[in-house]
Order: sequence, then structure tokens, then C-alpha cells
Amino acid sequence: MMSGQPNNKRVNSAKDLDVYRLAYELAMAIFESSNSETDSSLDFARDCEYMSADEHQALTAKCAEIGRMLGRMLKKSQSFLIAEC
Repeated sequence: MMSGQPNNKRVNSAKDLDVYRLAYELAMAIFESSNSETDSSLDFARDCEYMSADEHQALTAKCAEIGRMLGRMLKKSQSFLIAEC
């Protein structure tokens, strides 16, 4: 696919480009690891008493839901890309 040779397939949008697909996959991997870092940061904020236990619980629940959503997106990443012509 990325042989360095010209590709004659029709490009209707940026999503048709190989570089878009690769960048999308990289961004999803970064977001997945960032979600874990966010969860840890919320634990530190709670333990340093920057937020209440209730605030921590609400935000970690949102963080977990986002993590599940990202996981589903990673498993179905092809559905977010335009198929080759």
C-alpha cells in the first residue's frame, strides 16, 4: 500500500489518504494512553485533596466511559475510514 509508488486511486477527501489512516491510528493509540494518565492524575488530585471523593468518583466514571468508547473505536477503526475505490 505504501510502497513509495504513485497511487492512482481517486481522492475525495483527506480521509482517503494513507497518511490520514496512519495518523488516525496513531492518534487513537495516544488517546488510549492519555486516558490512563488522566485516571492516574485524578487519583493524585483526590489524594492531595484538590477535589472531593464525590468529584473524583464522577470524573473517574467519565474517564472510564471515554476509555470504553476509545476501545470500541480502536476495535472498529476501519468503520471510521473511507474504503479504497
